[in-house]
Amino acid sequence: MDENLIRAEMHVLPENNNVLAVGNVTVANFLTIKNVRLMKGKDGNAFLSLPGEQGEKGWKNIVSVLTPEMKEKIKKEVLQAVRQDLGKGLGVYAEDISIKVIPVNNGGQLRGIATLDMFGLQIGGIKILEKKNQKGLYVSMPQYSAKGKNGIEWNDVVYPTSADARWRLSEWVLDAYEKEVKKTVQHDQKQEQEKTTVEQAEKQTEPEEKTVSEIETKTEAENKQSVKKSTSAEISDAVIKELEYEILAKDKAEVSDDRTIDLFEVESNLKKLQAWIEKKWPLTDAGWDEVITKVSEYTAMANEQPDIIAKAVKMLDFYDHRSKEEAKLQRLEAWIEKNWPLTDPQWANTKYKMIRYINDPNNDIVVVKKYEELLLRLESEKRVVYVMPQSQNLPAKKNDAPVL
Repeated sequence: MDENLIRAEMHVLPENNNVLAVGNVTVANFLTIKNVRLMKGKDGNAFLSLPGEQGEKGWKNIVSVLTPEMKEKIKKEVLQAVRQDLGKGLGVYAEDISIKVIPVNNGGQLRGIATLDMFGLQIGGIKILEKKNQKGLYVSMPQYSAKGKNGIEWNDVVYPTSADARWRLSEWVLDAYEKEVKKTVQHDQKQEQEKTTVEQAEKQTEPEEKTVSEIETKTEAENKQSVKKSTSAEISDAVIKELEYEILAKDKAEVSDDRTIDLFEVESNLKKLQAWIEKKWPLTDAGWDEVITKVSEYTAMANEQPDIIAKAVKMLDFYDHRSKEEAKLQRLEAWIEKNWPLTDPQWANTKYKMIRYINDPNNDIVVVKKYEELLLRLESEKRVVYVMPQSQNLPAKKNDAPVL
């Protein structure tokens, strides 16, 4: 039998209890059998499972092996492919990489953004997401969109070479995320404790009472040094200017490669990014990926300064919340379209909720305007005049994009 007759490519599934590996087997460079599985039996031994389907009388094989020689050849090549897949990425250890995470706490699916430094390379835009309909987090590698046969398709820009490498990278990223969240909580608790301590100290401090003789002695000393006042004032001005210069100098952060990053430049980049978001809104998935990548770059440029991270997270939270609110509005529109014309109770309830949303000063002005447009359109279709609330009955300003 030709040694090159069978060629296998397998991927190990470390988190699966029953399926040890899955892949493809190619025969004579002519046919490829997909979804070949290496299974774990009840006795603990591994066995091959070839593609099949569930019929009325039970499981029916689509691909069957007719000779013991072919079965042994396929099994040998599959096991060899499994060993090769297990060996991928084994030369990389946790000490070889550095992971920085920006936690995002807005109640949405996005929980954090990670940046990976590895052997002189930096990979940004790694997302930490919450699993839908179940507890737990997972790691999503940066992706790009492209037009495919079935519409827009998403592909990883960077991806692990094996299931084991993917599992280890996910563990490292999630571990860095947990540490950063814990650090943030501890920092907030420390600030709160320091604030409480200062407030208690201020309450306990009482003004010092001075006797008449002490006041007279102080006045006499001040009179004796009146000649030196102008000189002292000049010295004080010089000291103040020097302090102001030192304070301004702190607005620059030095990074590990001795480059100096202007924090004002990073803040300016964040403002430009915010203006771009407003111009391109609503964002596509590709647009969101670009925003996340840019935020990762800017925070890395600022050497992970807490105030820059806070502003970046605040901006991401705001637009993530806007996206969710617009999704709710779209679901409401779809429900109205499906049930139109609405019954009187349905219309009264829907109208009440919409007006309540419009009048809430905490809601995003962009979404509020869309609610107003929908309500006016629906009122027109029902031939009922809707009078917009008077300006004096509304807050002076609704929630707008955060000022960075």
